Formats: sequence, C-alpha cells, structure tokens
Amino acid sequence: MKVILDLSRIPKIPAQGGLLKAPCFFPIMGKPIIQHTLEALERKGCREIHIFLYDYADEIERLLGDGERWGVKISYILLKAQKHLLERMHQAPFIADDELFLFGNGLVLPQLPDDLFSSEEMLGLTDEEGRCLQWAVTDKATVLRFDLVSQDPISPMERKRQVPMLSVRTGQEYLRSCRLALDKQFEGLIIIGHEVRNGIWLGPGVKVPKTTTLVPPVYIDQQTKLGDHDIIGPYAQLGRGCVVDDESFITESSLFDYSYIGKQLDVKESVIHKNQIYHVPLGTVYAATDDIFLTDTAAASPLAESAPAAPFLSRFVALLLYLLFLPVTAVTFIYCKLSRGYALETTEYVRLPQQQIPDQPLKTVRLSTFKTRQSIKGRLINHFLFLFLPGLMGVIRGKARFCGLQPRTAREVESLNESWRELYLSSSIGLIAEADVLYREYPDEQMLYATDIFYSVHDTFRYNAVLVGKYLIRLFSDRNRM
Repeated sequence: MKVILDLSRIPKIPAQGGLLKAPCFFPIMGKPIIQHTLEALERKGCREIHIFLYDYADEIERLLGDGERWGVKISYILLKAQKHLLERMHQAPFIADDELFLFGNGLVLPQLPDDLFSSEEMLGLTDEEGRCLQWAVTDKATVLRFDLVSQDPISPMERKRQVPMLSVRTGQEYLRSCRLALDKQFEGLIIIGHEVRNGIWLGPGVKVPKTTTLVPPVYIDQQTKLGDHDIIGPYAQLGRGCVVDDESFITESSLFDYSYIGKQLDVKESVIHKNQIYHVPLGTVYAATDDIFLTDTAAASPLAESAPAAPFLSRFVALLLYLLFLPVTAVTFIYCKLSRGYALETTEYVRLPQQQIPDQPLKTVRLSTFKTRQSIKGRLINHFLFLFLPGLMGVIRGKARFCGLQPRTAREVESLNESWRELYLSSSIGLIAEADVLYREYPDEQMLYATDIFYSVHDTFRYNAVLVGKYLIRLFSDRNRM
C-alpha cells in the first residue's frame, strides 16, 4: 500500500536568537521521530512513500534521502502553501481514484496494527482516549472531506481503532512520548545502544563515574560524558556527544545532541538544544548566555587568556621527556622516512591565543609531527608516537602546551562558526586535547565543538594534570587496543 506522509504542517517554536530545532527532528531514544516512522512503515511492508513538504524541505530531504537505507522508495512533493495539501493529494497522478492509501501525519507515530492493510476497508486511528491521530487508510474521494485545520481527518471514517502513539506536535506530547518509549510501552522501536540494566540504555563510548547515579528509565546516547556526583533520571534522554558537568540533576528532560550542562544545575521538564532551553510547562524558549549552558562561551575566554602558551616548567619537563624518548623518536623518524619517503608533517597552524583583527590574516606558527590527527584515527599509541613525541619540540620552543585544543590551520579556523572561532582563538594549542582522551576514533566536528567548550571552561593546572593522567592510563591500558 502506498503511503502519503504529511510533513507540510510543522509548527515553529520561536526562541531568542533564532528557532529551536523543528519538532519533526525531535529525538526519541536516539532517533528523530520521522526516522522511527520510516522504520515502522518498512516493517509493515510499505515500500512506496510520498512525502509532502512545506517548511524545512531541504533539512528533511538531507536526513531521509531517497529512502534506500531503510529499504523504501521516497518521493517528495513541495507545496507552495500549506492549504494546498488536500488538493495536491486529490490530483496526485501516482494514486488511482479507487485506490486505498495510508495517510499519516509526520509529527505522530501510532502503533500500526498488524491488520492495518489486510482488509479493503477504510480505517482511522485514534489514541487511547479517542482523540484523532491524523492517520487513516483512505481514498481520494474521502480525503477531500478531511478537516486538517481542526486536526480531525478521520471524522468521515466509519471504522476507527485506538492505538498507543508517539507525538511531537507539542512539548507536552513530546515529553509524554519520551516517557512512553522509556517505559517500553511502545513496541517496535529500533534503538541505538545497549540496555545495560533494566531501563538503562547506554550508547557506545559512554562511561558512568562511580559517584554518578542513573535512575531508570534513562537513555544516554553514544560518546556522552558525565561528571561526578550527577543524578540522571528518571525519564531523561541525553543525546549524542552531550557533556554534563559535576553535581547536576536531570530528570524528565531531553538533551539534544552536543549540548553542554554546567555544574550544579537542576534540569526538569525541559528540552535543551545546545544553549536553547525550552521549559515545557511554561511553554517558553530562551537562549542561555551564562556559564551553565555553554554553547556560546565568551565566559571561557578569561580562563584561557590568563595562561601562557607554555610555562617554563612545562618547557623544562618537555625537554626531559624529549631526551628520555629520543631513541624512540629516532626509530619512528626512520620508519616514517622509509615507509613513505619523508618523515615530518610540517604545517602552519594558527598561533593561540590571539585576537582576530578585521582585514588582517591570523598569525601562525609552524609545528611538525610525523602524522596528522585524522590519520591516526584516534589510537593513543599512534598519538604518542606520531604526534606527542615529535610535538615536544613545539612545547620546548614555547609554541604549544602539553594540554589544550588541537591545532588548526587559518582556513580551518575561518570555517568555524563565530562563537566557536572566538572560543578557539582565546585558548591555547596542546599536544593532548580533550577529544584525544575521550574518543576512541577521530571525532566529527560537532564532537570537537562540545569537547572544546568543556576543556576551555576547565582549563586549569589541576585539570590539565588530571587530563594527562587519564591520557597515560588509557595509553597503557587495554582500552587503547581497538
């Protein structure tokens, strides 16, 4: 049976400084609801899906593509105005006049009955309280009688079925749907991550400190970092690459990917997208500018600028290490020379910290390593041999520190968004970056953004000593083996 998916009526949630992410991209258990919808339709045998779009058309097409990855075929129909939806559906050449098809609201995912397509009769779906879900098996003639304005397209239906549903039409419905999924009361969701204990799902790369408490049900997506003495849950979702600082309490809330939560923060009944906070009971959205939500982190600058690029003690220790490991460095140098014809990768990196002056190029510094960070793919033994040891000369010369942000070229810095660029230029280059210790594989740009924020806020002598200790522990432990 063909499927008509309506994604033309997506409400906008205004926020200070922009818009919160569109509801159709709100995640439930690690995936946007529209992805869960495609997976549910494919499992019911639907192979031909036609999606009507209005706002967010480019973003939706980028996410879903042609449907091949889900085993379906997707076509897109762009509307000039939302009110033309029913007319365009009635005129659609890909549906015969007497053909039944499944009409669905892309912001709602009902529990699709097994016998949904088994009979040749029209059927409307409602929630367990009898309210319309805007999902129905219908035909062209009947679809013209749908009342989409009052959100009741199933009133012409003689047959109706009550089913559980997930919805992102409102903030209240979204948090209710998250609770439903976490309570395992909605069947058939394909979830990324492993249920380590009943009601606790952890994605790859998530480490829970001994002092942190997870109160089920809780879903924590991959590469999320938790602080000490946190309390997470119940009914908490943490997206991919989130960073939660020490002594924070998160309950009945959803954190979107790469969001940062500062110290001693109580988050309840909220939806957080980086520095945008949607408090659902009040229905308000605002952009945080203080140092508890740190996507835009001007507050991190004074910490970074107060530290010199390479203190005398660091340069002295670097010299001792360079002399101690000189035989290892020499052997690595010869290996690189023989294997590829040259040994050193010498690059012009942006010198840190510095202030960007309009119409003037950024000042740079030349640093040499045996390989680039991308080429070592996150393996710490390779990082130690090919980056850390040759990079000691940069510390000795006062051009870098032991710990800091990874070096970037002028072109790479210019490609960063404004807030990230400001943060980066106020920091310092380091041989060991937060991401080197946290991630087993070389992270993507969004992960680097989250870790750059976290490190810049915590850039102190004590934290750097802890970071070096973690680096050494992982370097000489089994966790370093891929």
